[in-house]
Amino acid sequence: RIVPVVLWGPTPPTHSISTVLVAQDEKTIITGSNEGQLCTWDLVRGNGDEIKIFPCQFLYGHSSAITALADSANGSENYALISAAKGGQIFVWDVGDGTCLHSRDIPGHHHAHIQVFQVPGRPDLAPR
Repeated sequence: RIVPVVLWGPTPPTHSISTVLVAQDEKTIITGSNEGQLCTWDLVRGNGDEIKIFPCQFLYGHSSAITALADSANGSENYALISAAKGGQIFVWDVGDGTCLHSRDIPGHHHAHIQVFQVPGRPDLAPR
């Protein structure tokens, strides 16, 4: 298994947010961008109402703007993230290590919403 590593100079890549998902664990936010990358963010609760947000990882793979996100938890800290982009790209990601598990290209389709269903034989992709 190959885990992608991305390096950049003193300026991080542009991340114009196009869609936001609060993960089912309510400790993670995932943002999709117009540039095609995803970013996971850790939410850390401080004193009182204080909430700090820390970038965790960038996920690269889409070649156009992200239009929809959904997560599918399996009861552990690692779960699958499903992302869709303009032009019909759909990716399934392992959020734990940032790898793309599956991808599908359905040209001409624009996905604005993703509904997660249980996948037979894949309990790791089953919704909670």
